Amino acid sequence: MPRSPRRTVLALAAGGVLLASGTSAFAYWTTIGGGTGTATAITASPLTSGTAQVTGTLYPGAQVTGSLQVRNTNPFPVKVTSAVLQTAQTTATACTTTGVTFTVTTVASPTQPLTVPAATSATSPGTATLDYRAQMDNTSSSGCQGASFTSTLQLQGQS
Repeated sequence: MPRSPRRTVLALAAGGVLLASGTSAFAYWTTIGGGTGTATAITASPLTSGTAQVTGTLYPGAQVTGSLQVRNTNPFPVKVTSAVLQTAQTTATACTTTGVTFTVTTVASPTQPLTVPAATSATSPGTATLDYRAQMDNTSSSGCQGASFTSTLQLQGQS
């Protein structure tokens, strides 16, 4: 029995409605979006040190030990990978040859860093102790008697 053209049109229309509903449902569950994100890095503060605490006095052939507190005001710990005390300086004009050397005795290297903890607040820095040795050899001139010696500490670190 032949199909009537009206039935064919109705069947096609019903199929089209079903196809359109399926496409709408698919489009309803599919979404695409975009946006941007930002972050700002802080500027790290340098490590600082306090006044040295020294035990003993220097004379030719003698050595003394001391310690420094290294302070970290950053909100993250810093690993000291290098600590060097520079050549001894004095304001005693008669001390032409000091013969004094400063040596850091706390290990602070890339393979064994000295970790300075993070600050716990703006007024409470993290601290670690750095030990050193000062030594006077026999080349010190007589004008060095009674002189005071200083050295600048250079630190390198990483977070």
